[in-house]
Amino acid sequence: MGLMAQERAGEQNQNGVTWQEEAAKERKLGGLALQAIRVIAIITAVFHLATASVIIVDPLVLRGATLLLGSTMAFLLYKGAAYRHERPVFYDYLLIIGTIGVFIYLLTQYKSIIYRTGVMPSTADVFWGTVMLMVLFEMTRRTVGLVLTLFGAAGVLYALFGAGLPGMLSHSGFSFSRTVSFLFSVEAVYGLTLGVVSTYVIVFVLFGAFMEISGGAKLIVDLAVSLAGRTRGGPAKIAVIASSLMGTISGSTIANVVTTGSFTIPLMKSIGYKPSFAGAVETAASSGGQIMPPIMGVAAFLMVEFLGIPYSQIVLVAIIPALLYYAAIYWQVHLEAIKLDLKGLPEEEVPNFIDVIKARGYLLIPLFVLLFALIVMEYSAIMAGIWGIIACLVVSWFKQETRMGGKKILLALEKGGRGIIIATAATATAGVVIGALSLTGLQVKLGIQLLTYTNGELLPTLIMTAIFVLVLSCGQPSVSAYIIGVAIAAPSLIKLGIPPLTVHMFVFYFSVFSNVTPPVAVASYVAAAIARAKPFETSIIGLQLSIAAFILPFLLVYRPSLMLSGGVLGVVHSLISAGIGVLSLGAAAEGWLVSKLSWLERMLLVVGAFGSLLPGWIGDLGGAVIFFGIIAYGISVNKKAVLSGASN
Repeated sequence: MGLMAQERAGEQNQNGVTWQEEAAKERKLGGLALQAIRVIAIITAVFHLATASVIIVDPLVLRGATLLLGSTMAFLLYKGAAYRHERPVFYDYLLIIGTIGVFIYLLTQYKSIIYRTGVMPSTADVFWGTVMLMVLFEMTRRTVGLVLTLFGAAGVLYALFGAGLPGMLSHSGFSFSRTVSFLFSVEAVYGLTLGVVSTYVIVFVLFGAFMEISGGAKLIVDLAVSLAGRTRGGPAKIAVIASSLMGTISGSTIANVVTTGSFTIPLMKSIGYKPSFAGAVETAASSGGQIMPPIMGVAAFLMVEFLGIPYSQIVLVAIIPALLYYAAIYWQVHLEAIKLDLKGLPEEEVPNFIDVIKARGYLLIPLFVLLFALIVMEYSAIMAGIWGIIACLVVSWFKQETRMGGKKILLALEKGGRGIIIATAATATAGVVIGALSLTGLQVKLGIQLLTYTNGELLPTLIMTAIFVLVLSCGQPSVSAYIIGVAIAAPSLIKLGIPPLTVHMFVFYFSVFSNVTPPVAVASYVAAAIARAKPFETSIIGLQLSIAAFILPFLLVYRPSLMLSGGVLGVVHSLISAGIGVLSLGAAAEGWLVSKLSWLERMLLVVGAFGSLLPGWIGDLGGAVIFFGIIAYGISVNKKAVLSGASN
């Protein structure tokens, strides 16, 4: 990578990370508190690796330990109020003591507590269950935000007082002791959702940390620069390629924005892209990281538990939709570059692709090991992730400059251990909501009501589900929106004949892309801070660039061959047709194809796009005729204009 490019990246890196820390209310720890966080994070990583591979631990104890370690780190690392107390204070330690007490109680009572859940709770069950809820809600408020915390609190209040509500919201009523003891169980807080963090998520977060510390993240950025740096509007294309590749090792949108955006956003601005557009490109590209195999968002691992299918199956069905999404973004930034007549990076700033591969290509071996273990050897996702971590360690020793010694290994373990804090809070609090829905029966009632409102029609039910999940996911981690969305909407969609995996993927996509949906588009705001752009404007442009993401879930329902079901010809046919559709939508959104498009041409492209996206040869042919017809018309008009200018 050229020196100028490195300087531009360094200029913005600190700004982006600082904004993220402030937004998340992270403390700038030092001294004993910092050392404590490091030790706890490393213990968290080592403990979970051990329980994932060699040590058998009761699920309730394992999930309790995950909550204990995650909440302890959260109370040390995150402020109770913004811009206050850079060091932990007495009430932080009180909260830590509370969470330790909860875990000790679980550890001593786990064999008998499961039989008393929600039926005959003891006084101690109710006491420690209440402490657990208080600790959990405060942890969630600090790390995730107030919205999900209020959702969790509303679930508790509904179970306690919902008997007095009108209509379908009413239930038979539950006492405080029965409600708390039910939530203090594997049916709610310590259920499958938190279990996924303590098994799958921690292993893959650690894999991403080891890839990054070994130099894999820097290699990905350099490969993207070498592939697209010279092309028209190269830095934006670098952002798309780098973020998609980074998504293969990290399921976190925010981490992707900060890691790649600190480099790509300044580069985009340097060649003429508006700051808001530069931030939006990085937002849209990074958001797709959660749908990019092999390592997708936390919700993808939850699908394994909910559906009882191998993770490799989810990886395979996600490939084509992810490629379509990134092709659509790449196409739009290409059109924007043509529209603005932008150039690529100077030759001296672009490394040679072959040279990069020769020098550091071996750092990609762990990705291939992971895929081989998942798909060819058919190992579990957990074991595949562990083999990927081992591969990171082994290949790092191929050369002196990437070698991972004790210090780097501890750094990777610390980074991975810290990486579960927010996921722990989100999944445990989502477990409270799921527990309240299950206890009161509201989950079933809402599903029936959804079908009633839409008269059992497929398209209206899909649209209502999409709106519900998007609203639900505002300002929340995608995993919590996915969990609640699936709990309420999935039964209704499955009753309409949609395969369960397709239903889960539909909800998953809409929960993921809340990061680019105003008014609470968290990833857009992080990117805007790095770009020094207006947050709302950045989120609006990011929404425009991500337009394919809101069509793809419907495509999965109406064109199941995109999920590799059916024969090869069906898959190719759907891929070509869907490709024309997303390209048409991208051109309509940008207002440019061969030249500037009129409003009539843009509307025709939208119509043609929807024709291509829906099944049937008539729609496919109509979409193709409109797309290529407007291209031909644009070429002929431009040719006439050039000839006319030459004759004059």
